[in-house]
Amino acid sequence: MWLPTIFMSSYCLLGVSFVLPNSLSHEDGEIHAVIAVGSDEDYRHQADACHAYHVLREHGVKEENIIQLNYDNIANDASARFPGTLYNHPNLTRNYYEGCKIDYRAEQVTVDNFLNALSGKPSSSGPVLNTTANDRVFVYFVDHGGPGYVNFPREELSAHQLNKTIAEMTENKKYKELVFYVEACFSGSVFENTAPYYKDLYVITAANDHEPSSATYWSEEVMEYLGDEFSVAWMEFSDANDLHMTTLQDEYENVKRRTTTSHAQQFGSKKIAEETIDEFQGGEGGNLLDREPIEFVAEQGTTDPALSRMQRLLETHTSNGNDQEAAKLHKEIDSLLTNRKIAEVDINGFIKKVVTTKELRELTSEHKPIKDYQCHHDVITYFSEHCYKLSDNPYIAKFMHKIISLCYAMTSDEIVGLLKSHWQERRNVKVL
Repeated sequence: MWLPTIFMSSYCLLGVSFVLPNSLSHEDGEIHAVIAVGSDEDYRHQADACHAYHVLREHGVKEENIIQLNYDNIANDASARFPGTLYNHPNLTRNYYEGCKIDYRAEQVTVDNFLNALSGKPSSSGPVLNTTANDRVFVYFVDHGGPGYVNFPREELSAHQLNKTIAEMTENKKYKELVFYVEACFSGSVFENTAPYYKDLYVITAANDHEPSSATYWSEEVMEYLGDEFSVAWMEFSDANDLHMTTLQDEYENVKRRTTTSHAQQFGSKKIAEETIDEFQGGEGGNLLDREPIEFVAEQGTTDPALSRMQRLLETHTSNGNDQEAAKLHKEIDSLLTNRKIAEVDINGFIKKVVTTKELRELTSEHKPIKDYQCHHDVITYFSEHCYKLSDNPYIAKFMHKIISLCYAMTSDEIVGLLKSHWQERRNVKVL
């Protein structure tokens, strides 16, 4: 039985050091990639994804071998300060939106389309991986997440669902080696107990199983966070290095050093970790960007980018004398904080009502590894559909361990029954 595991990953071409991917024979396979953005309103996520696309293309990965799911509603939004652009670095010298090929947009960015793209199941919505046992697959996912799940625009992808797809890919010999880079809060929780069961899987995540990941690179010109700590760290490393001479382990060590507000994690095959990056991201020269080095310090990152962004905008409007906009933002911030407090009291009230023994109190007081993935899937699915919409409210993720830990002591039917009793209707509040 396949254990639930891992997030987005992507196929890669088997290459030999110092040999360009395009020169490899057919039996050596090719590099394939899936890039997925799970959010529909975060500038930094869409900028990260387009940067990742250019990293792969500029190192020789074929355009037709890269599949991208990206809501694509930021660059040309009416409120965009620089229409038609996505920047991923404070120097604002590179527009990553230019030439960024996107295959699934808007309402096509779904869990089903992502999983079909990975497994190679034909889809009427867009392309899917057409890979063999000789190919390497590289998957990059960026968005919000929670214990054992990541968010998509209108739904969640659970570790259970992802594992079933990886198991199917493994069974059908859809890859030689599979690599996932995952930027999401709590992302380590998806892999910590399951990655070892796949011998040809390698994963790095932005955070461990009980902490958020961080946004970074606030730009006063764009008035947005331009990237995420973990993501810009790996991409800037790939931009600046000879990928024939550096390994995935080298990249991870660099990413771990630069990711200062969370703890980047590494799971799976140590053998794959020692392979050179060109095997998974391409082996051509790439575009070594001429940047002034920027000190990557903890103060640049924030684990609450929604609130931080509003506060920074408020400071700007206040200093510029835009009293009307400042007053509006004051009201929005007050409303957000009020809603967060209401949600926290609400969820803790549920826990207090159902956690009536010492054993249950111990279970819900700490972040425990997910073991019953079907129960976990059933509980978060019901909670999101009937209590608080998790994809709309990533802030709620910080409380979810209290609820899903009940799977250690109860069946999913029992937990859902308790949820149903407490939440007669879904709370339509926005806590971001």
